[in-house]
Amino acid sequence: MSVIYENGPIHLSDLQNKYKFEPQRTNHFEVTITGLPAELSLAVNMFSLPNVTNDPIEIPHQNSRIKFAGQTNFGGAESLEVIDYVGLDTEGMMNDWRKEVYDPKTDKMGIASVYKKEATVTEYSPDHEVLRQWKLVGVWCSGVAFGDTLSMDGSEVKKITCTIAYDRGYRIEAEE
Repeated sequence: MSVIYENGPIHLSDLQNKYKFEPQRTNHFEVTITGLPAELSLAVNMFSLPNVTNDPIEIPHQNSRIKFAGQTNFGGAESLEVIDYVGLDTEGMMNDWRKEVYDPKTDKMGIASVYKKEATVTEYSPDHEVLRQWKLVGVWCSGVAFGDTLSMDGSEVKKITCTIAYDRGYRIEAEE
């Protein structure tokens, strides 16, 4: 007589789907921003995935209120953190993109069709298979912090944090 384990740790060894109970790791990802040097994707240290919400519209009805979906809000301001490499000049790439939005030297604002980009966030399995992708549309650098305080006492890696604004974000389905 064989015993069938419907619940319990035996389900973790399900060989029907090699990823069924494999946890998704937060460090298996890549961010590619179209229109920027491809090398920037190699320097990405941290990125926030999209947040999508709808503010409710409330309509009075008799003694209560009924709620409907209002306008959609897409995260709006996410964080992109990159490592500044000496030979790659990540700082220069981020500065060039920021200057497309506003150039402090000339005091001129940029044109949206120039500074807005598209981004793809790809999440990978442990064996580097593409698991899922997100597309961000109308991506632009709304702010940048070029690193923490420089110090002779430390030996930390310099990181640049860019606040990313975007118009829409959605998960790319497999057939797209």
